[in-house]
Amino acid sequence: VGLLGILKAGGAYLPLDPSEPAERMLHMLQEAAPTLLLTQRRLLQSIVSAPLQHVSLDADWEKVARCSETRPVVDVTAKNLAYVIYTSGSTGKPKGVMVEHQAVCNHLLWMQRAFPLTEADRVLLKYPFNFDASICEIFGPLLAGARLIVPEPSDRWDVGQFVRMMTEEQVTVLDVVPSMLEALLDESGFSSSLYL
Repeated sequence: VGLLGILKAGGAYLPLDPSEPAERMLHMLQEAAPTLLLTQRRLLQSIVSAPLQHVSLDADWEKVARCSETRPVVDVTAKNLAYVIYTSGSTGKPKGVMVEHQAVCNHLLWMQRAFPLTEADRVLLKYPFNFDASICEIFGPLLAGARLIVPEPSDRWDVGQFVRMMTEEQVTVLDVVPSMLEALLDESGFSSSLYL
């Protein structure tokens, strides 16, 4: 909801993972200099050590309710920034990669032509928001009218829970790296969870 709100308001988002080291998050916040932080109250202390205007999506509904309900009129073009994702920093300091709307749009349209989704599809979001592969998992289904299944973050690392969720939610589309596929194939019940 936060990502969609940011984009609808004409902004660009910078995903932060609260499980990452505080120094990394501080570096990203200082370098990217966002004007607003959307978060949850329990995460606020671990994310910010510098003053930054924030909205806690799980606690600040009175503040949100005072905002206009009128659709924002924004002048966003294909050249506007959609998001910034930081590299792992394996070669030194993490670097912010700025991605424009046209790049996201072109990639999603190509994905829809190459691997078409329909309104009947159910896609399980596996990648965290701060990993660029999440872009296809989030916006691909929304573009096609498919259902996006969003698990709790802790469920992404529990293969058994992952397979149970695939069965319960009748997931039809799954994008995994080879190591994850190997773990899934070793899990009992994986083959019966497939709704292809």
